[in-house]
Amino acid sequence: MRSSALLTSVRRRYPAIWESETLIHFPFLRRGATLPADRAAAVTLIRDANDVAAPTVIFDACINDGIISLTDARRFLSALRPVTHVAAQVTAFRDVHLRSSPAIGLHVRHGNGGDIMGHAPYWASFDTAIARCQRAIDKARGQIGKDAVVLLCTDSSDVQSALIRRVPGVICRNKLFRKSGEGELHHWRGASLGRDDALVELLLLAECDALIRYPPGSFFSFYAAVMKPSRMPPAKTVYELQRPCDPGDVFAPALLL
Repeated sequence: MRSSALLTSVRRRYPAIWESETLIHFPFLRRGATLPADRAAAVTLIRDANDVAAPTVIFDACINDGIISLTDARRFLSALRPVTHVAAQVTAFRDVHLRSSPAIGLHVRHGNGGDIMGHAPYWASFDTAIARCQRAIDKARGQIGKDAVVLLCTDSSDVQSALIRRVPGVICRNKLFRKSGEGELHHWRGASLGRDDALVELLLLAECDALIRYPPGSFFSFYAAVMKPSRMPPAKTVYELQRPCDPGDVFAPALLL
């Protein structure tokens, strides 16, 4: 009885809010007001290298500055392994679409009408934002080959349509989008339906010869920025992976080769 009581008192998940089975299955029910404090606590936990008394730790905020050293970030991410069915989808798409020619991975974080906070200035003008991405594609093709395909990963059907119309050689995976302007993919009742697609695209971006990040600070492209093979001078910090490719435009995408 004593050992049984002890086992039931040990947390299965950290932070404590994720002990709720309801929240695990319906994460969109979590209170948004707690996100800033939870993010700050997560960054502190990572930087202090403290362990917790729980077998599962859940980070559900953008913590791309939790690890600042690029070497440390690569060491950590190298230890992660995708589940089998996700890894299989990555391999299947890569072998069909990304092996016959050089490939550019383009991640465009739009928000689809949601509150994108610090990313908002990048979308003051939709057409200007798309033009920035076009210029970054041209620059990347100038470096790795004019026939390079562009794997576009975005949260907006409007962005996808605009870039397919304006840029030859853009390829996309079939996936679920919310209606235009309806809000973000990860902030609604059906968010779990796109979970596997998000993981597959996140990993595929790291398989590309060049990576374009717009906006550069989006956490979705962080894994690829850290893990993709690089021909550039080695960076020391993850902040260097966010530098705009056009020094004259502070809102230009980052381009990693």
